Amino acid sequence: LRRAAWLDRTLLILCDVYDSTTHDLIPIAPRSLLRNMLSQVEEVIGGGCKVKSASELEYYLYNTSFREANEKGYRYSELEPAGWYSEDYHILQASRTEPFHQKVRNMLKASGLPVENSKGETGIGQHELNVAYNDVLLMADRHVTFKQCMKEVADQMGMSITFMAKPTHEDAGSSCHIHLSIQDK
Repeated sequence: LRRAAWLDRTLLILCDVYDSTTHDLIPIAPRSLLRNMLSQVEEVIGGGCKVKSASELEYYLYNTSFREANEKGYRYSELEPAGWYSEDYHILQASRTEPFHQKVRNMLKASGLPVENSKGETGIGQHELNVAYNDVLLMADRHVTFKQCMKEVADQMGMSITFMAKPTHEDAGSSCHIHLSIQDK
């Protein structure tokens, strides 16, 4: 249960899914799969360690609303990027999208998700956002939450966002880096 600060009086529930008859975890549910993988890791590394992770997610931000994008058949080459030149580590261009990114960072913080940073990337309108390390299962929940927050904030601001690996073949690719760390308990 988590506050979805970007929406008025709204909570977000991410949970395990159980079989109503056996009361066992549904094995194909994403959280069940992750729990199974973590059990396998613990078997290999032993009980004296813990696994932590962090998400680094790249995306394209557009000044075109989701409605307009839909009307254009989601042909990304016809959408207006939130930028007009490569902005990788470029302060000025990243400043132009700061109203969006500041709202996302503030809403995530108010929802209990610490953001390490956000910055412009190589592609036109491409950015990345990094969320702080935490236990793997909690980080997976945070990853889902921050993607949802970013989509809804973009919608509220008349913009759109995509996490597609490559919206057009001309664009730089976006990725999702999952940083893993095995630490002593």
